[in-house]
Amino acid sequence: MIQKIKSLFFLTSVVLLTGLLFCGQSYAQSRGKTTNKNDPDYISLGMYYFDAWSAQSGHTWAGTDPWASIDRLQEREPWLGWYDQSSPGIVKQQVDWMIDYGIDFIVFTFYYESWASSATRIRPTVGLFKYLESPRRNEIDFAILWCNGGSYNFPTSTTEWERIVDYWLDNFLLKPEYKRIDGKPVIFVWSNFITKAVDIGFDSSAAMLDRAKELARAKGLEGLYFVLCITPVGAYQTLYDDALSTGFDAFTAYNWPVQPDYHATANFYKTGWQRILDMPKVANGQMPLFLPLLAGFDNRPWGGSYACFSTPDQFEAHLIDGRDRILANPAQTMHTAIICAWNEHGEGSVIEPTKEYKFEYLERIMKVFGRTKKAAKPFYDVKYYPNPIQPSKGPNYTKMNFANMPAGTRIKIYTMLGQVVRDLEADASGTAVWDGKNNAGEKAASGVYIVYMEDGNGNKKRIKIAVER
Repeated sequence: MIQKIKSLFFLTSVVLLTGLLFCGQSYAQSRGKTTNKNDPDYISLGMYYFDAWSAQSGHTWAGTDPWASIDRLQEREPWLGWYDQSSPGIVKQQVDWMIDYGIDFIVFTFYYESWASSATRIRPTVGLFKYLESPRRNEIDFAILWCNGGSYNFPTSTTEWERIVDYWLDNFLLKPEYKRIDGKPVIFVWSNFITKAVDIGFDSSAAMLDRAKELARAKGLEGLYFVLCITPVGAYQTLYDDALSTGFDAFTAYNWPVQPDYHATANFYKTGWQRILDMPKVANGQMPLFLPLLAGFDNRPWGGSYACFSTPDQFEAHLIDGRDRILANPAQTMHTAIICAWNEHGEGSVIEPTKEYKFEYLERIMKVFGRTKKAAKPFYDVKYYPNPIQPSKGPNYTKMNFANMPAGTRIKIYTMLGQVVRDLEADASGTAVWDGKNNAGEKAASGVYIVYMEDGNGNKKRIKIAVER
């Protein structure tokens, strides 16, 4: 009898211990996987956005076709095609995807090129301005990354620096969607400028940042929050010391030196994270590290030789490492990660959907960080213009554009008597064009028409349009 009791006690202990271990493991695996922003384990995800895939960007290499400057790797062709960011619907669709897959803020690249004429030194941020037109912009914050690497990306005087800051304030920093910390707009900075600031007339690099903060306070802001990109190799301790004396508030990175393959690069990132987390001011939480994550690096499109790109499985493992490092260092990371990058096609760091991997990288982000896909109500912001079609007004009135539809939306245009006039289908960017003709290629007569739209999930919308000849 005693032996039976001992056996039963042993069996019960094993079951309880196994259950506790299993529950503990499940809890550990679930941490950081939440959509509730009030959850203490919620991780805020940022995404770098290379804002230069447009002929309107002003970069000399872009010309009339920015993609012509790179070797287009066909397997990495964007799902939206080799797009121009200024085209209707492109950035809107990209913003929708980022929101739907759980990205919290976008960091747009910003360039100031001092070698250009005075009027064109501030390069147009085409994608950013298109973001500001997005109907869902209130669902995702934005910030800018000042790409100040190289002498030509730096102002040549104190007056030019003030002009840059005023431009930021007038166009971006006062927007309600701009990312803020402690009430201060966040500005990411590519590289430190401790010597350059003195060269253009400031007493120190700290004085240069202080002047920017003064201009911000004059506009009613609390100040500015500057985040410096830092690399954990070479004289990184000196960079750290310089950042402290300059007055930066936090650290992060765009990308770090790549290794022979992605596996080795991911391991280097783990070492780099810890090197910076061990720095005194970071370790005590005074200067946090917004943990950098990398989709890959392949600069062959620019004529380079690196080919360190990831597979979705490797990227997922990297995300898990990053998530766990953030959870182990909550105060030192402010529960924030930034991914490089949405669309760095010239350097092979790409998260946006491509012809090769489709939405796989976004799916892995959702999986690792526990995001639940949230989509806007279909056709919530569909546009159709000009309405009516009026050829007599000129060439801009001969066709009707349909925009802001779900990709692949089927469109049927009917007469008021129910006769089919034309069948159309929206492209990957959610746009379609009606040339005012029927399916037989004949001009549609003047009159009112009914348009039925239906997406792949069965959601429908009906509108009225007209033709006046």
